[in-house]
Amino acid sequence: MYREAMPTAIVVVCTPEGFVLGSDSLGNDIKGSSRDSEQKILSAEAPSWTLGYGLSGAASILDDETGVDIFKEECKRVAEELKTKNPIDLGAYAETFALMLGGRIRTQMTQLSPAQDQCARLDFAGYFKTVPSMAKRVIRFHQGAVSVSQRDDKLPSRPNDRYLVGSEKIASLLAESDADEFAKYKKPAFKKLAGNVEVSLQEAVEAAKSYIEACFTTKARELDPACKFIGGHVWIATLTSAEGFKWFETPVQAPVKRG
Repeated sequence: MYREAMPTAIVVVCTPEGFVLGSDSLGNDIKGSSRDSEQKILSAEAPSWTLGYGLSGAASILDDETGVDIFKEECKRVAEELKTKNPIDLGAYAETFALMLGGRIRTQMTQLSPAQDQCARLDFAGYFKTVPSMAKRVIRFHQGAVSVSQRDDKLPSRPNDRYLVGSEKIASLLAESDADEFAKYKKPAFKKLAGNVEVSLQEAVEAAKSYIEACFTTKARELDPACKFIGGHVWIATLTSAEGFKWFETPVQAPVKRG
């Protein structure tokens, strides 16, 4: 098995119209070589909730023979089983999800990194029993034990509530007004978001895309070593009460090259 734990760009934003979830797609194959098609945004739907969630950190375990991502397959199984449960809110759902997932992949994580701690982060967003909600959980694997920490729930979530994973340095540069190498990525939407000015669903899409694309650039890699492991293509999904989880942009539609 191959376990991946590299930096990732994830953006989750709440707007008055719904949510936007975005990510890069750079990952590794079973030989440890780079691949640019890893899906890091997944969905979970049931009669009482419609959710999307982003995965980062040690959030990929590839089967040696098939190349199937065991981590993500277990995510899907947990989401399916939780359809029969009745969590009180998204916080309770995220807690149960993280504990179930951690228990199921604990053995693989321990085998792959017996002496090294590993952490997987899950950022949830969507409508839970009609309430717009967001929840963050980090699963820690330590010497065969599993724990859940770094809880950050927004119940209910409000416009401009957000989770951002990747490079704080690049995010800060995009929020500045001075012209520089990132001028083409300094979209008004990202500046509004960074300044806590309410953004629309379309503006949140623009903000997420500009941030992720900026992390792809050569300059970003020079400024922040974490960006060396962010790349591939942009994946963006929207989630609204009317249309549910819907892909807005996938690699098939819009490949992104490093600048």
